[in-house]
Amino acid sequence: MLVASVILWFAAGPAMAVFTEDARVIEIGKSYLHVDGFILPIYVMLFAINSVFQAFKRPIYTLWIGIYRQGIGVALFGWIYVTMFDLGYFGVWIGIATAVTTGFLLSLVLLERLAGPLIGGLFLRRPAPVAG
Repeated sequence: MLVASVILWFAAGPAMAVFTEDARVIEIGKSYLHVDGFILPIYVMLFAINSVFQAFKRPIYTLWIGIYRQGIGVALFGWIYVTMFDLGYFGVWIGIATAVTTGFLLSLVLLERLAGPLIGGLFLRRPAPVAG
């Protein structure tokens, strides 16, 4: 994903130029691809956690995280960045990135809570030393 992020950073302009010749549209699209390139690794981790929820037979968590991330989070953070911080369309891109990142953090917390009783947690825990 790191390689893809770097490629996306440098190829954003030419990739947008495939779809339009309008310089303004290319610049706006390029700014989105630059932001999206930074969150590609977060998408991968989020989708992996969604698969674990399904493996644990708890797909409803994926649904609720998706509703938060794609609906509530994008609208809320987009509104905050566009209206309160006056970032224009770039605020929408940052709002999407914030929604994805907070969705990932939410899914990680939920997964840890779910994984505890099912598989002993997500993280390798060393046994407590025996006194004596």
